[in-house]
Amino acid sequence: MPKNTAAAEAEVKRRSMFQESMHRLVQNKLAMTGLFILVIITVLCLCAGIICPEGYDHQDVLNKFVGPCREYPFGTDSLGRSMLARILYGGRNSLKIGVMATAFSGVVGTVLGAVAGFYGGRVDNIIMRTLDIFSAIPNMLMAIAVSSALGGGLINCIIAIAISGTPQIARTVRAPILAVKEQEYVEAAREIDASDARIIFRHVLPNVLSPLIVTLTSQVAASILVATALSFLGLGIQPPEPEWGALISNSRQYIREYPFLVTFPGLAIALTVLSMNLFGDGLRDALDPKLKN
Repeated sequence: MPKNTAAAEAEVKRRSMFQESMHRLVQNKLAMTGLFILVIITVLCLCAGIICPEGYDHQDVLNKFVGPCREYPFGTDSLGRSMLARILYGGRNSLKIGVMATAFSGVVGTVLGAVAGFYGGRVDNIIMRTLDIFSAIPNMLMAIAVSSALGGGLINCIIAIAISGTPQIARTVRAPILAVKEQEYVEAAREIDASDARIIFRHVLPNVLSPLIVTLTSQVAASILVATALSFLGLGIQPPEPEWGALISNSRQYIREYPFLVTFPGLAIALTVLSMNLFGDGLRDALDPKLKN
C-alpha cells in the first residue's frame, strides 16, 4: 500500500465523527458556494445602515423611477426611495422572519416529536393525529389562514409560518427516536432511575441532531418564501416597513415600464433561497453516515 494512501487512511481514522462531517462539508464546492453567498447577503443586510445611511423611507419625489445609476445602483421607486436601501433593510425582515419562525417551530416541533416518539402509544397517537390535521392543509394555505386571523405584522407573520412548519419538524424528530429509544444506553439510563426528561434531552435527542439540523436549514429557506408570499398578499410586513415580497407587490403595477423595481427584489429572494438550499444539501450529504466510506 502506498505511503500517502496509508497516511490518508490513518488521518481519517483519527478524526472524530464531527470532524469528518465538517471535512466532507468543506470539500463540497456547491455547499461552500451557497454558504459564501448566504454570508455575503447577511452581512450586507446587517450593514444596511452603513451602506445606505439615508434609511429605507427617505423620499425624493424629484427622482422618481430613476433607473440603476451610480447614485442609485438599484434605481428608485414611485416615491423616489432608494431600492438598494429598501432591499437591504427588507432583507433584515425577511431573514429575521425565516430564522425566528424556524427557531419557534424547531423548538415546539422537537419537543412534540420527542415526546410522541419516546412515550409512544396513546400519547403518540394524540400528538401525531393532531399534527396530521395541520399537515393535511398545505403550508402556504395554513400560513395565509393563520395570518388572516391574527392580522399582519412581523410577530403575527412569524407565528403563522411557525405553526405551518411545526408538523414537519415533529415528524423528523419522532422517526429516529422510535429506533433510538430501544438502544442499550437508554435502557441503562432507565435502570439507574434517570428521569424521562433527562433521558430524552441528554441521551436521545443528541442522536437525532443530524436530520434535525438538515431539516431546519431547509425550513429557513421555505419560511422566507412563505414570508415573501404573505407580504405580497398584504398579510405579512405592513408599510412602511420594507420586505422583499412587499417590494414586489408594491411594484407589480410598474413591471412593464420599470422592470428593475421587481427584478432586484426577486433576485434577492432567489439568491438567498438558492444559497440556503445548496448549503442544506451539502450539510445533508456531510452528515449522512452512509457516505463515510
